[in-house]
Amino acid sequence: MILLALDRAGALVEALAPDRPQLDVVDHSSTRVAEGESRNVLTESCRVVRGRVTPIDQARPEMLDALFLPGGYGAAKNWLSGFAEPGRGREPLPEVRSLLAHFLERRKPIGAVSLAQTLLSAMTGEPLREDPFSLPAAGVCVDEERNIVITPGFLASDRLSEVAAGIEKMVDEVLARAIPAKGKEGRAGIQGKTGR
Repeated sequence: MILLALDRAGALVEALAPDRPQLDVVDHSSTRVAEGESRNVLTESCRVVRGRVTPIDQARPEMLDALFLPGGYGAAKNWLSGFAEPGRGREPLPEVRSLLAHFLERRKPIGAVSLAQTLLSAMTGEPLREDPFSLPAAGVCVDEERNIVITPGFLASDRLSEVAAGIEKMVDEVLARAIPAKGKEGRAGIQGKTGR
């Protein structure tokens, strides 16, 4: 839905994903881990995006005006070590840490959906300023200090239309912060959806 909102806004998009094996593969018909199966995060991201995806460690963040992080359990599992592993601390993967550090240090805007906030909290070492999960699905909250815009996504509703409205608002807010002088001609990075 982030890609759809960015397309509607006329933004140029560079999709990014880690080039590594997924933590696991989930059979969505049973919601169980598919034992013995293996998939690559980058390859799966290309399938979902329906096009080219740049490996994160080859990204040029200085060329990007904004970063968007899709939500979901699979994304969180594949961006963080220790996610969904009781007793382990959550630590962003090195290439993900480097990309996020670029945006956070320069206060470039970041848009995030649902569980992507877990990655941002792990990166900053503290929770976001506001609780995005107290919002309706169509709402957004802004961490002004860090220039982060979050929408709760499917954590707040099962209704696709409500989730899509929140994502659209988040994308519009991030683009307005990223490229006020450029209009819609800026370039947005999106970290590829990594599947479950």
